[in-house]
Amino acid sequence: MTHQDRVNLSREHGLTQIAPEIDFTGKNVVLTGGAAGIGGALAEAYHAFGANVIVIDVQDEKLKALEDKLGNERITGIAFDLRTLSKAKYAKLTRQIKHAAGNDTIDVYAINAGVIKLFDGPDAKHIATTPIQEMDSLFAINVRSHVTLYQQLLPMMKHSDAGRIMLTSSPIVGRKDPASANYAWTKKALEDYVAMFQQELATLDGAEHIQVAGYVPPPVQAWLRAHWKNEPLYANAMPEDVVELPLRLSASAMRADYNGKMFTFVDKRTRNITPADGGEKYDANARTENGFDLGIRVRDLGEGGGTAGEDFETSYDTWNSRLLLGKDPVPPLDENIRIREALAPPQFIKKAMNGPS
Repeated sequence: MTHQDRVNLSREHGLTQIAPEIDFTGKNVVLTGGAAGIGGALAEAYHAFGANVIVIDVQDEKLKALEDKLGNERITGIAFDLRTLSKAKYAKLTRQIKHAAGNDTIDVYAINAGVIKLFDGPDAKHIATTPIQEMDSLFAINVRSHVTLYQQLLPMMKHSDAGRIMLTSSPIVGRKDPASANYAWTKKALEDYVAMFQQELATLDGAEHIQVAGYVPPPVQAWLRAHWKNEPLYANAMPEDVVELPLRLSASAMRADYNGKMFTFVDKRTRNITPADGGEKYDANARTENGFDLGIRVRDLGEGGGTAGEDFETSYDTWNSRLLLGKDPVPPLDENIRIREALAPPQFIKKAMNGPS
């Protein structure tokens, strides 16, 4: 499928009421956490629609594999530890971004990087026993790094004719669960900051044209979910099933009235399914002929959480996302393969309590 074929398809299928066209030709996209999972699917999707994609991630081997997969053209992986406190390292990162962009313009800042944990020990399961260093590291990655990059990238985004900031949030926002408190409060803090970005940009000289929006993905079979669940492979959406929405929200054609909005996928799972062999129960999302059936709600950035908001689409078929990317229909659920067997934890989890430098 050619790039123009994809653009034409985007005018005919999917969430055209958000942005009537997806086209990133000639655009520079900076994406954090883009080496794997939803971020990896996003990197491929931006690239497929013509973008020059600059991916920031700590997983250097996966970055190299992504570059090779995409033909080493219009794709640059920059290995960077978002925990760092070093101004010099962020200054170097900014220089690397400018070099990869080929000019002083950034068109899209896609905020995607986020971790649920770095320390894989039993003491990190509850607030009362989580090492403070772990809390500091999660705040550094999930919140502070994105604020720092906002400051670094803003001068370059002012040069764009249609600057976009797009946030990947989480359904954990607003959830009161002590076992995942560190992830929940940092994701909530990040969403609040991004909401304030949107308010601030409207008042800054030369930044009034930059629009901000975000989305909350459904349960997606990436390692983050494998940490909590051990469901069969293809029981729930894969990363490529959900990328159409963030693509629309970061497209230059996004409707202006969605500036400052958060779109949330709502899953329609059947819960506590007993497998044929009588083993561990699992949840599985409703399917269509070629994808999954999800709802979409919309609310203001920074307001509410979870699945709060007004209905936007009561039945969104993820086949639209796969179709735009040239993917095959979602494979059938396979009770014989569990996601913890298929999805290995990221390498940085093994570095547990190594502190920022």
